[in-house]
Amino acid sequence: MTEYAPKRFEEPDRDSLPPAQQAAYDRLFEVYGDRLPGPYRIWLHYPDFAEAMEHVGKYFREKSIVPRRLREIAIIMAARSIKAEYAWQSHRRSAAKEGISEAAIDAIREGREATFEKEDEAAVYAYCKQMLENNRADDATWDRINAALGDRGVMELTAVTGYYGLVGIFLNAYRFPPTGEGPRELEE
Repeated sequence: MTEYAPKRFEEPDRDSLPPAQQAAYDRLFEVYGDRLPGPYRIWLHYPDFAEAMEHVGKYFREKSIVPRRLREIAIIMAARSIKAEYAWQSHRRSAAKEGISEAAIDAIREGREATFEKEDEAAVYAYCKQMLENNRADDATWDRINAALGDRGVMELTAVTGYYGLVGIFLNAYRFPPTGEGPRELEE
């Protein structure tokens, strides 16, 4: 069993929140039920903020033109970059379910160059790699990702990568533990 540092937050108590915050709390539990994702358990201390973040997450889930399998590449790359264990473990499983190869997932986890058979996956990987490592993309990578996703797709991919970077920072700052009791998958 892996030892994790103690978390830096307590689950919010619904009954101790003011009525307006209780309503926000209830709305989030309507969306997720008992499976409320990790960052929301932190953010629920400030339900207005949690709801604002949920609107962004809902956009990606329901309105994004970027296919989920491509978003999952960006998400695991952001989680790996930030070393957010909870986000990594949750989304590496989602990436695999979406058809991303175990070899590519392992390479991302280990910080090695990942390879993809599909051009759109390779373009997403190249773009996210440059953005996460350099905070910018060179012209060739920009042209490649635009050819794969178009202007709106690039905007959404950039946003989802940044959003999960933000999520990862919260998870790490508050020491949110990964699901289960398995070993740590990302190096410290």
